[in-house]
Amino acid sequence: MTHVVHAQLVRLARPRALLAALAAALLFAVVVPAAVILSAGAGPAGGRAPTLTSLAGPGGGAEAFALGVSFTGLLVLVLVTAVFTGEFSRGTMRVMVMREPRRLRLLGGTMAAMLGVAAALLAVTAALAWAGSAAIAPGRGVPIGDWLTAEALGEDLAAYGRALAVVCCWALIGMALGVSLRVTPLALAAGVAWFGPFEHIVADSWGGGERWFPGLLLEAAAAGGTDAVPLARALPLGAAYALAAATVAAALLRRRDVTA
Repeated sequence: MTHVVHAQLVRLARPRALLAALAAALLFAVVVPAAVILSAGAGPAGGRAPTLTSLAGPGGGAEAFALGVSFTGLLVLVLVTAVFTGEFSRGTMRVMVMREPRRLRLLGGTMAAMLGVAAALLAVTAALAWAGSAAIAPGRGVPIGDWLTAEALGEDLAAYGRALAVVCCWALIGMALGVSLRVTPLALAAGVAWFGPFEHIVADSWGGGERWFPGLLLEAAAAGGTDAVPLARALPLGAAYALAAATVAAALLRRRDVTA
């Protein structure tokens, strides 16, 4: 599997791709902290919306990062789905299977490389978002002294770990769509339609939707849990859905012919 990981890292770490990713992280670190801190109200906390009071706490430095990442799930899904369907449409999956006939190792190595790059980019994004928040917060009268404590470090690491877990789940679901459907328009249409409007529309009329639909569970997990779905339910159940989808996709890749 090591050679598969290395091959994928060579492809993912191309200078143009890295520069684009770093530019996106820098843009995130400017726009998201500004939006979160400048829109925070001064009153008491209502729900999970950040306030100036909550931002001044130990977890305030990671608040913007956590909220921003919670909106990137569908983007991760689309990117990973397009990567895998592209391998089939360009015929590179057939070439890779010829070079590495052990398909599960091929799939595992590919995902390991992608998730490793995602983890590194998330770490950079989290650090830049923290710095952006620290630069903006004093302008709104938010003290950042508590952001530099050991408790704050724990809050920051927890936010990063939660974001990484959620991104991994979205990536596994994207991989499952790409490997199962193999055609980019079909896979993207199915994924976006289900995790975009369908789940939200159904959840508006069925209260149980938030507690059972995988996309809504992962959204809740990225936000650290909601009033309707606590983190202790959202993340394990969302991860179970993602692992089940990945298992089905791995079985399909192992058994089906790769002719293109």
